[in-house]
Amino acid sequence: MRGGCVRTSRISGHLILRYLLSNSRLNVMSDFVRVATVGEIPDPGQRMLEVDERLVVLLLIDGDYFCIDDVCTHDGGPLGEGLLCDHALACPRHGAQFDVRTGAALTMPATEATVVHEVMVEGQDILVRIKEA
Repeated sequence: MRGGCVRTSRISGHLILRYLLSNSRLNVMSDFVRVATVGEIPDPGQRMLEVDERLVVLLLIDGDYFCIDDVCTHDGGPLGEGLLCDHALACPRHGAQFDVRTGAALTMPATEATVVHEVMVEGQDILVRIKEA
């Protein structure tokens, strides 16, 4: 559904996953971690997750999955609670928007990009690999 906007809350549909890294050095990507199954997230839609002790948002838009940090670079707000319009996710605190494909800050007050994580679909499993900042 193109052009639609979706709002979710941290309570409904919240999934917490914990996976400990054997290698915790900075700038090293983790292994892929299974975070969901195809069909669990509406299209368009989003789900907040904790992967490798990091809060992220998994999004499904027009059949494509994206994953970004669940933290607004402006003031640390929870992006996963924000409004999703096309490929822009807005922070619920001050309205800063981020492109979920690239992490780029699209509107003020944010000026820095958020981190984008790699997503892979393998069969019915949705896998995420965390990229360290």
